[in-house]
Amino acid sequence: MERSLTGLVATAIVAGCVTTANYETILNGWVGRSEDELVKDWGAPSSVFQTSSAKYYTYVRNKGCSDGKETYTCVCSTTFQLESSQVRAWRWDGNGCKALPPELGFPAFSSGRS
Repeated sequence: MERSLTGLVATAIVAGCVTTANYETILNGWVGRSEDELVKDWGAPSSVFQTSSAKYYTYVRNKGCSDGKETYTCVCSTTFQLESSQVRAWRWDGNGCKALPPELGFPAFSSGRS
C-alpha cells in the first residue's frame, strides 16, 4: 500500500510540472537550429508548406489524457517556420502542448513520433 501511495504522490508532483510554459521553453531552444537537426530529432513532419521565403513544418501529435475521472484525446499541433534552412519561429495549438521542465532532460516528443 505504501508503494502505491508513493507512486501516486510522485505522479501528482510530475503532472504538476507539465506545463505549456515548459513546452514553449523547449520550442524557444529550436530557434536558430538547422532543418536537419529538427527532422533528426522530431522526425518527418506531418505536413510541409512552402512559400517563396519560408518553409513551414507542422507536427501533429495525439495522446491519451485523463483528468482522473475520464479519458480523452490530447492533441498538439506545432509548426516551425524555416528560412535559409534554419528555424526562425514556431507556434503551437491544442490541449496537449505541454512538457516537463527542459532541465529534466525529457524531449517534448520522443524521436518526433507519438
